[in-house]
Amino acid sequence: MPVPPSYNMTNIPNDVPLFLAYGGKDALSVQEDVKLLLDSLHQHEQVKLVIQYTENYAHADFVMGFNARQVVYDPAMAFLKLHRQKLGYRFMLGVTDSHNVLCYVCSL
Repeated sequence: MPVPPSYNMTNIPNDVPLFLAYGGKDALSVQEDVKLLLDSLHQHEQVKLVIQYTENYAHADFVMGFNARQVVYDPAMAFLKLHRQKLGYRFMLGVTDSHNVLCYVCSL
C-alpha cells in the first residue's frame, strides 16, 4: 500500500488509559508522524495518557533491548495496574511506527 490509511484518533475515547512509547533512534518511526499522533491526542485526559520517550531506543529495542523490561515493560505494566485498580475496564497500549498506529485493547 503506497499510502497508509488514515486513522481517526478521535475515535479513541478521551477517558481510556493510553500508554505510548517511542524512541529517538528509531529509523522506522518518523518524529513528525509521532508528533502528529501526539497532537491528535491533545484532548485526551492527561491523567490517563502517558507518553514515554526513550532517546537512545531504536525500533527493535522495545522488544529486544537488554533493559526493555525496566525501561518499557515495567512502567507500562505499572500504568495498567494503576488504572485497572481505579477503573476496572478497558485499556489501550499504543505502538507506533512511521505509518501505523496499533492499539491493543486489553481487559485485565
